[in-house]
Amino acid sequence: MSFALRKFDDQWLALTFPFTNERLEKVRLIPGRKWMPQHRCWLVPYTISVISYMQQNMSELKLDEGLRMELSDLQGFTELMDAIERMSPSSRPSDDEQSKPAMTEWDDEERKRMVDALLMRGYSRKTIRVYVNHLELYSQYVKEKQYRWSGKYISSYTLHLAEKKCSSSYINQCISAAKFYFIKVLKEKNDQPYIRMKKEQKLPSVLSLEEVKRILNALPNLKHRALLYMTYSAGLRVGEVVRLKIEHIDQERGLLLVKQGKGKKDRQTLLSDAAWQVLEEYMAEEMPQTWLFPGQYHHKHMSERTAQKIFERALLIADVHKDASIHALRHSFATHLLESGIDIRYIQELLGHQSAKTTQRYTHVSTKEIRRIKSPLDM
Repeated sequence: MSFALRKFDDQWLALTFPFTNERLEKVRLIPGRKWMPQHRCWLVPYTISVISYMQQNMSELKLDEGLRMELSDLQGFTELMDAIERMSPSSRPSDDEQSKPAMTEWDDEERKRMVDALLMRGYSRKTIRVYVNHLELYSQYVKEKQYRWSGKYISSYTLHLAEKKCSSSYINQCISAAKFYFIKVLKEKNDQPYIRMKKEQKLPSVLSLEEVKRILNALPNLKHRALLYMTYSAGLRVGEVVRLKIEHIDQERGLLLVKQGKGKKDRQTLLSDAAWQVLEEYMAEEMPQTWLFPGQYHHKHMSERTAQKIFERALLIADVHKDASIHALRHSFATHLLESGIDIRYIQELLGHQSAKTTQRYTHVSTKEIRRIKSPLDM
């Protein structure tokens, strides 16, 4: 036996091992470790990133059965353990390999190959920009560590991001970008152990109906009011509302066509009478040609950032003191429909959610049933 790891409490794991200077040096490299003389063991933080680091750098690590069973409930951890155990010692990066001078291959040519591969598979421009940016940052990390240009160090890089308190969604996105490049573009073997961080469970930000009305009517600019009315009344994403065209409006049927929304899907949603009145007044005054909400130049649509700033200004003028973005109008649309008794399956269609699980989160912020419950203080 070399290194033995067991649960100490909810925050710490206990690490024991027969003493050698070489093993001690490995332990001293574990982030956040500390020696507990009264227990004759080392304590390491009970986090997925630390366990991942130990699994990859301490080949003789053995986990207590109780700890292994507890970890098996965490998303992706079983896959990580299996992948690491399948790796032969020769496939793990050696100290000699890591110490070799950097062979940086991420350059303009590789960047173009990455972009072309993403375009061929139909990825959006926004996703392409984000993925390329992740590779740029990973390239900087590899240079600083003087590693060879390879996907072998993604796990250590994600640990580095976790220590910098990056969000789970950011880290998981980084893993997706790196896996795509090294597996799809460079054709490296898909045998590296990647672990995805557990996502934070956050409730969507929801405004009351009264707050929504104040926000929608806060701005004197007719174009800006129409933009906010359309966002809320149809439950649109900011990227969808700024890309609306006049031809997408079906006033007779009270419908709005959303072309190529998230996931490159078309869908139909509501065009309310109240929103149409404001929109009709705006169109008569401004006479937009192609884009319903053109930007500074009429041949281009309004930018998403401009739409966000319009909402932020309306939030301020309406004197609504909530930490909310323009996306809160979409959340509020879904929640208000749910509270009015609309079946969640119809709400899913209007929002364009692929999975009903995504729509079901609005049940956690709906106050319809909660308001019927009396606090013991009021009984």
